Amino acid sequence: MSAAGPRREQPLLLTIGMFGSALYAIVWLVLLLLAPFDLGAYHWQGRTLTGPEFLRTAGIPLGVAALLCAAISVGLWRERPWTRTLMVFYWAVIDAWLVAEVAKYHPLELGAPGTIIFAAAYMAAAVWYLYFKRNVAEYYARLEGRGASEA
Repeated sequence: MSAAGPRREQPLLLTIGMFGSALYAIVWLVLLLLAPFDLGAYHWQGRTLTGPEFLRTAGIPLGVAALLCAAISVGLWRERPWTRTLMVFYWAVIDAWLVAEVAKYHPLELGAPGTIIFAAAYMAAAVWYLYFKRNVAEYYARLEGRGASEA
């Protein structure tokens, strides 16, 4: 790939995901770096927290999500075939966390089944897009073929 950016053959949604993942990673990593200094207002699970409280409460899950997004963004930029597996892993982690949060804090609420159905639906959509949508599957097949020929 050229230093100027992704190839034109990269599907548009992957290009959008590359920039979106980079933005997510940058924003959350900056907020996590500022949290110990208590700069800004922090909210988590419906509560307002000080920066250090936010870091203790949300630092690990948000830090992991931000680092995964940074890896996804760099991998998409460099056109690495492992990005699709990492994207599915990321969404599976997010879904697991979402379902755990609903089970822990809202198990008897009417919206809980809907949240689980929504999580399963967008996970299925992500897997379909990354593995079964023709142009995306062909794009990753080209990346895997290129990687095999370079090895």
